[in-house]
Amino acid sequence: MEDLRILYLEDNIIDVELVTATLKANQLKSQMVHVTNRSDFISALESNKFDIILCDYALPGYSGKQALKFVRQRFPDLPFIFVSGTLGEESAIDTLRSGATDYVLKQGLSRLAPAIRRAIKESKERQERKQAEEIRRRYDFIVNTSRSFMVLINRDYQYEAVNQAFSAAHGLENNEVMGKSVDQIWGKDVFNRLMRPHLDSCLSGFEINYEAWLSTQNLGYRCFHISNFPYSATPKKITHVVEVSVDVTEKKQTEIALVSERDRAQKYLDVAGVIFIAVDANEKVSLVNKKGKQILGYEETEIIGKNWFDHFVPKSTRKQSSELFKTTIQGKTPLLDYVETPLITREHGEKIIAWHNTVLNDNDGAIIGILSSGEDITERKHAEHLLRASEERYRTLVEGSGQSIISITSGGKILFVNQISEKMLGIDRNKSEGQKIQHVFPASLAKKLMHHVETVISQRQSITDENEFYLNGQQRWFEWRIHPLRTDSAEIDSALVITLDVSERKQAEKKLLLSYDKLQRTLSGIVSALTSTIEIRDPYTAGHQRRVSELACKIAEEMGVSADTSEGIRIASLVHDIGKIYIPSEILSKPGILSESEFNLIKIHPRAGHDILKSIDFPWPIAVTILQHHERMDGSGYPQSISGEEIIIEARIISVADVVESMASYRPYRPAKGIKQAIEEISANQGKYYDPEIVQTCIKLYHQKKLNFLEQ
Repeated sequence: MEDLRILYLEDNIIDVELVTATLKANQLKSQMVHVTNRSDFISALESNKFDIILCDYALPGYSGKQALKFVRQRFPDLPFIFVSGTLGEESAIDTLRSGATDYVLKQGLSRLAPAIRRAIKESKERQERKQAEEIRRRYDFIVNTSRSFMVLINRDYQYEAVNQAFSAAHGLENNEVMGKSVDQIWGKDVFNRLMRPHLDSCLSGFEINYEAWLSTQNLGYRCFHISNFPYSATPKKITHVVEVSVDVTEKKQTEIALVSERDRAQKYLDVAGVIFIAVDANEKVSLVNKKGKQILGYEETEIIGKNWFDHFVPKSTRKQSSELFKTTIQGKTPLLDYVETPLITREHGEKIIAWHNTVLNDNDGAIIGILSSGEDITERKHAEHLLRASEERYRTLVEGSGQSIISITSGGKILFVNQISEKMLGIDRNKSEGQKIQHVFPASLAKKLMHHVETVISQRQSITDENEFYLNGQQRWFEWRIHPLRTDSAEIDSALVITLDVSERKQAEKKLLLSYDKLQRTLSGIVSALTSTIEIRDPYTAGHQRRVSELACKIAEEMGVSADTSEGIRIASLVHDIGKIYIPSEILSKPGILSESEFNLIKIHPRAGHDILKSIDFPWPIAVTILQHHERMDGSGYPQSISGEEIIIEARIISVADVVESMASYRPYRPAKGIKQAIEEISANQGKYYDPEIVQTCIKLYHQKKLNFLEQ
């Protein structure tokens, strides 16, 4: 036991020495402050902290009752014992009624030590009861102001405690719910089919999480994320289930809308008669349509997420193709709009695909992938080879190729027209052969086609071009593949024009790009809505997440982080505090230091944010980043206490940006500390709390005056 701090008001020094000796004889260690008058008494109380007061009853100029009255007004819980030699029975009773803890006669000082011990013990018990009551009151407040349902269910499936949100949803008062069984509130079917199996598992010791659509009287049909936690009211036995139900209807509806939009876009792709493949910046396949699966011979789950070059490009061209892809993504090499390359099918065969490529950009214009539409030209390429070998074979094959094939001389005379050309181009083959092309095709089409024929013949090289024309009042897209034709003497005096109608493919590409843009806007809208939700609940940190996002993106850019990873950092930064929607706004905006219990409640927001977003299929680790953004390099962070490289780079960057922005900005419990002090904080703790490379990058930006937006 520590030394007791005793304040003794006594005018007789002999009595003071006698009391001191008595306490020492009873092995009661103490530090005593002795005062003899009112002013010293009050001054001692206001400048020191005491465990108990001893006081003479009869004092010259300031009575013991006056001292007691002052103490009870200013320090109502401080034990107060009268030690007097002139205290009669009536006066003693009167002092107890006035608030004295006890009284001891100077003639019987043997009672003093026990009386002090008892008074100290009772004082501590009163303090503990008050603290327990205050904690209970705070938790009751938190539970009953929460929008989530919070209930306590016993082993008989009866509600023993519920919060106001739960009762109000069912149109009942709390006392009308408590004591009722779960099936009486939700109905026997819902209880037996859905809830009872989960409750039984929880009562067996397992934490359970699931989602369910449920109907209540006042809320209607809503989707809830339900968590069941085992609770033991007695040692070594699970007696109850604590159930917390969070309304996630809006999030679920958003997920459904995104899936619907994605499915609609997939249908557009699947009806196209060409391959559609999207490859992201990490060379992984992110999209494939029905035709692509047919050509490759794999199911969608066997294609999505696989490295395109490692799994579907032949070894002979794999390295070269991968390097070209990387430099295109980095913007170092212009995109090849058209290319013919082989790919590997499931049966290990090769098919030649004619690809038309377009880049995919994020909202900032950065390249995040390449979308390619391709046509299997394996047979056509083989046919072209045979055409060059034999005129007779050539005529037979071109008639059955399914493509428009026309041969034209350098002077513009049409030598040959196959049957497909009649249907595709709307011409009569019998009337066209032997005619000039300007007499067969519209003037603009004939002029452009003749220009290509002359180029192919003069340069002795094949060319490919796409053109949009109106035939018979309809808009059509044609792809021309024009090849030089050699005579027996190896001279080139004509060209072979192979025409493909690619109108359907063009329309599918347009719909795909529109759908992709809509998905991007939908995602941006969701992130903006989540950000606004947090700022509405916590107005003092309005704009905090946006500033953290801007700073985190500047750091990532300076470090040379990939554009795709930087986009994930931007999205995660904008919603990194989404978990604070579970924290009462009174705590978020409290103008003072948080208590330990309040701070522990604040510390749940990373995991709460992770739980909110983990089921959304982002192309970046958004939920994990939010979960880890308060972790520290030395493992002293929360909620997982992980360290070093266990913390993903996105979380390490946001961690530094979060600290710098928070210190630089005003908070309800303190004024803004300024960017300079924030930089000093991260610099002092680099390697301990924060990634040194990220800290040095942030300091570099500070010296370059690129952080001035934090002080605006």
